[in-house]
Amino acid sequence: MGVSPERLGLGLALGLALGGITLHAVSLLGFAVLGVVPGHKAYGYALALYGVLGVLGLVPLGLAAWGRERWGLLLSASLTGMLWGFCYGGLASGDNARLALGAMGLGGAVGLLGGAIVRQPWIRGSLWGATAVGAYGFAFLINAQTMALLSSGDWGRGIWGLGGVLLYGGLTLGALRLGVAGILTGARSSFWGATVAGTSWRGIGRSQLDRCFVAVADLGSDDDRG
Repeated sequence: MGVSPERLGLGLALGLALGGITLHAVSLLGFAVLGVVPGHKAYGYALALYGVLGVLGLVPLGLAAWGRERWGLLLSASLTGMLWGFCYGGLASGDNARLALGAMGLGGAVGLLGGAIVRQPWIRGSLWGATAVGAYGFAFLINAQTMALLSSGDWGRGIWGLGGVLLYGGLTLGALRLGVAGILTGARSSFWGATVAGTSWRGIGRSQLDRCFVAVADLGSDDDRG
């Protein structure tokens, strides 16, 4: 009864694994596009990365706030798969852009399918770890741009950038909170919150019922003494 240590441990481990792999991919891609300016051959990829991270960090949480958490997790799983596919597909192919884009599409499809199949709440809760990394990655990239703007005296756009950093910093914490809550919910046993209201006692002898109630009362008194 209560929280299952096995499910809790597995949920936290899976959340850390998903978040860790996503963080590694985002770090590699993020540092690769830092300093890329319009006209650079990688500028299109930089914009795509900003877009994917911006959507990953914002839209799933917005859907969850509107009571569409399931759709938010599907989107999060698909975008995470796209990031993994593009990053690791590019590494495996020797930075071949076409193969990286193909791996990105495949990764998005696999992520979407996996998110649709998964039903266990403690696994679904762990998916929010990837959303948190997406929000954090976007905040990191925006912060780098903001510092450059402020140092050059562009206070107007710099202040807007600071607002974006604060927004996505808050979204990072929100995704982490949802992830922990989902893992804890999934780790609860099936008896969590159960009552005996409406239970039929037909066929059970009076003496058996008395022994059951005495045993429950003894457990309660032991808890009070503890």
